[in-house]
Amino acid sequence: MWALMTAEWRKISKNTLLTMFTIWLPAYGVAILYTLRIIAALSVPQVRDGYEPSDWLLDALAPWGLLNGEVSALGRLLPLMFIAVVLANEYQSGMWKNLLPGNHRWQVWLAKYLVLLVYVALSFLAFSLVYVVFTALLARASGYTTYLPEFTLEVVQNLGRQYGRELLLGLGTLSLLIWFAGLAAIIGRSVMVSLAGALFFSVFENTIPVLLGVTSRALQNPDLMQWAQLTPSLNVVNMRYWLLLEQPFRFGGPGLPAVPEMSFGFSVMILTLWIVGAAAATLLVFQRQDL
Repeated sequence: MWALMTAEWRKISKNTLLTMFTIWLPAYGVAILYTLRIIAALSVPQVRDGYEPSDWLLDALAPWGLLNGEVSALGRLLPLMFIAVVLANEYQSGMWKNLLPGNHRWQVWLAKYLVLLVYVALSFLAFSLVYVVFTALLARASGYTTYLPEFTLEVVQNLGRQYGRELLLGLGTLSLLIWFAGLAAIIGRSVMVSLAGALFFSVFENTIPVLLGVTSRALQNPDLMQWAQLTPSLNVVNMRYWLLLEQPFRFGGPGLPAVPEMSFGFSVMILTLWIVGAAAATLLVFQRQDL
């Protein structure tokens, strides 16, 4: 297993163009943008005087909020593109046909899953670190010296607790993305079909609560909103609200019925079922597929 994971890691790392323009793009983009803002703050007094930094801990958690929060459909795009291309490339390159008979297919997929999970998670960690560091530099260039606190034991423990929660939740979200992108790659056997299928799932399932709300209003049947409780994205957001705010996420809008409140345990169960189901379907289809 370790040999398979090492080989997968090296293969992904060599594809610098793919990684640079997908999962590493946010970190590079923030570094370039904030470098320009720092130069402007040092050169133009109006820019420097008009800047006010936000809370450093919220900035550290912000990249994970793109993956786990209400705008997750947008935040998932680059990771999904990366995952779908990596998995579908195995078909277009003919790698699957060259597997040795002794290699169990589930081991190959498990190795790919673990490597992709760690690789994408590291890109979010880098994004978070770059965002905080460059925001601190911009704050200092603008005359603020108290953006970063003194890192006492209490501050470090709070950071570890808050960041650890977002990280674990992000790993759950990424797991679901990897397995569904894998299933799309197995069925489509091409990069374009895999990418389209994975993106369709991500965008469509985010719109299910809205579609149910419109339908329930038209039919005057608010009980339809109970089905929104089964969507993975809504449960990820609900778990995030419980972890950060200690209250459930209340989905609703002007003229739309509200989704019944969900407990943290209920959301954990639903997300786990989605991940296990997607993994089982992917492995089952791949095991029986004629390569």
